[in-house]
Amino acid sequence: MIKYCLPAIIVLVGLVYFSAVKFIAPWISHAEIINAIEEACASCEIEIGHVSFALLSPLDVGVHGLKLKVGYAGGSEAIMRVDEIEVIGSFSKSSRAKIVIEKIRIIDPVISFGDGDAVTNKKRHKAEPGPIVVVENIEIIKGEFTYIRGTKGTSATLHLHDINGSLGPIESTGDEIAKAHLKNRIENSGSIEIDIAAKLKGPDHVDVSVAMREQNLADTNAFFKPNAGVTLTGILEKGRGRVRVRDQQAQASVWAVYHGLSLELSPMYDRSALMAFLTNLGAELVMADDDTDLDKKDQMQIVDVPREKDERIIGYVLRSLKEAAIKVARDAPKKK
Repeated sequence: MIKYCLPAIIVLVGLVYFSAVKFIAPWISHAEIINAIEEACASCEIEIGHVSFALLSPLDVGVHGLKLKVGYAGGSEAIMRVDEIEVIGSFSKSSRAKIVIEKIRIIDPVISFGDGDAVTNKKRHKAEPGPIVVVENIEIIKGEFTYIRGTKGTSATLHLHDINGSLGPIESTGDEIAKAHLKNRIENSGSIEIDIAAKLKGPDHVDVSVAMREQNLADTNAFFKPNAGVTLTGILEKGRGRVRVRDQQAQASVWAVYHGLSLELSPMYDRSALMAFLTNLGAELVMADDDTDLDKKDQMQIVDVPREKDERIIGYVLRSLKEAAIKVARDAPKKK
């Protein structure tokens, strides 16, 4: 999600801001940069291997060996390690009131995002007035992302590999809708493309589109089984999911072409063993295990999904897609 790429932007905005104010003086210390970032982000902890400045292009900055932690344990917490970040600034487009960064290239980022139930009181520092920072493009190269959802004594994990894509433009004011296009792989199979459009300030306003091919559904069980008590088998040959989130409401649609599908529910904190057994029995009777020969209208469903209390945005989007996908199988005509 774009909102959770913000730690990288915070770091780079801090670096470029200091570079502009100090006229790219080579004696800028690690301590000055880190202090500026931590003052702007109360929950940030940061380590930087070293920073380099281009002699002939003074707004071009290289950051090497970055480690960043932002958020609060038990709530929402992101941990990021990056081998190399390249920042390409623009003197011609920049002014005292606005600093323009033409491109940020993030190479080999490894990001872990933990989503827990704890609610923390976030410390806020009074922001000092400064220039608006505009990042025209952020390029992600060979990224790895792990999402960990912890709730009510359960822990579920979802891994995305080989992430390549771009984000932007993004302004430090956060008033505009930011967009991203990413290509990656879930666990050990398939390919996936994700398009995201989101507001970075205010109530959640997020549009997500996901296109998938040749996905082994069993690869998603590391997340859906602990988190929702759902075990899937089968192959998703191709499909597209869309989710539109507006604060506490989401509408999700899924079109899916699959074969060999089966679904099993396990007892959970909100579902007894008897309820799981009866639901599984009903699922065997009503779910189509193959929809490859059906009309497209029978391969698609749209659902409205209310948000649960204190439900985080990533989990909400994933749950909405899951509900729409299961409805495709439940409502698909059974073959004679």
